[in-house]
Amino acid sequence: MKTSTWKESLLADLILPPEPGSRPPGGAHCDSGDVPSIGGENIDTAGRMILSGLKLIPRFFYMHMPRGHLRPLDVLINKDGAQTGKVAMYRGEYAESAVNEHVFILRGRHSVLLQPYLFYCLLFDSAQVQISRAISGSAQPGLNSRFVHLVKVKYPVDLAEQRRIAEILDTVDEVIQKTEQVIDKLKMIKQGLLHDLLTRGIDDNGKLREVVEPQPLQPISAMAEINPPQTVSVESPDAWVSFVPMADVSDQGCWEANQVRLYKEVCRGFTAFQEGDVLFAKITPCMENSKGFLAQNLMNGIGFGSTEFHVLRARLGNSQRYLAHLLRSPRLRKRAEAFMIGSAGQQRVQAGFFECYETRFVTHDEQERIADVLDAHDARIRAEEAYRDKLKMLKQGLMHDLLTGKVRVKVA
Repeated sequence: MKTSTWKESLLADLILPPEPGSRPPGGAHCDSGDVPSIGGENIDTAGRMILSGLKLIPRFFYMHMPRGHLRPLDVLINKDGAQTGKVAMYRGEYAESAVNEHVFILRGRHSVLLQPYLFYCLLFDSAQVQISRAISGSAQPGLNSRFVHLVKVKYPVDLAEQRRIAEILDTVDEVIQKTEQVIDKLKMIKQGLLHDLLTRGIDDNGKLREVVEPQPLQPISAMAEINPPQTVSVESPDAWVSFVPMADVSDQGCWEANQVRLYKEVCRGFTAFQEGDVLFAKITPCMENSKGFLAQNLMNGIGFGSTEFHVLRARLGNSQRYLAHLLRSPRLRKRAEAFMIGSAGQQRVQAGFFECYETRFVTHDEQERIADVLDAHDARIRAEEAYRDKLKMLKQGLMHDLLTGKVRVKVA
């Protein structure tokens, strides 16, 4: 076994000059052309390629491009726009492909730096900080080809150690990606499950009803009070209460940050709610993204939040958990769009929507059974998301240890 020497060098000394691409006059298009054209929009912040909705260029133009032709394992960096500095590695998904003028191709010098190692070096936080400092321009900030003279990276001289480090990080990335695929699949199943349970219901044995008996319809307002007054009080203006800005609510129906404020700081100018209320985001795009949550475990039983929430309180004989799931159904959210008013980007669902939208009558016992099924499915999604987040933290720790030489990888 041997341990190789490590060095720190400017990126310019380790790679060939950055290579940009181009597009024909008029640009690339999704519905015409022959060869995929990769742009900054095809690179995400996690270092992955987004290959859906690729734009295409004519093959004749591709054949006559002086540069910008992609090879397997090319490292790509977004050179301008809002996400300047994003990096990804192209893994040869297409026989022919190119980059446009918004992306640089980076290739390590032969026998100096392997492409997978280069990719992880540039994805690493320390390199991203250096890259961000190299961005120039105010109106249209971006990177020019000289940025490689401003970024330093550490690397083992032995290519075998570079390869082994990249393999370890690749393994973690693969597990993260598979976990995210599981999460996406579970979310798709949830949508179908939600539709079936809300339209067909379940019997006393927890089975979907095969034959759906006609049921009377009722508006949401028959199930819940809309924007009701608070009925819980605090002992002192200095009491702590829960506080929920819109940014703390996920599109999966979760309140994530658990912030608290003094009652006297938030009792005016915010939306008030209490334990067991269901919050519904009324402003675009939060409404379309299904933002909302069931208020649980509030500090002193009281909460305040964004004024862009409607508050619904389940009436007697209705399940607050069922109401929360109902309000997140895609069908309801789609119908709510028709009740939006206001200028573009500031449209809001009016409270009158809940007087108009009708849903089938469901007994309290059946509402609880439906909520049990959906809550269990949500718990599984959250468990997978927690596992994914743990893997991401593991990856960050490994990158810090392996890409700085703090933890050495021995090779034969």
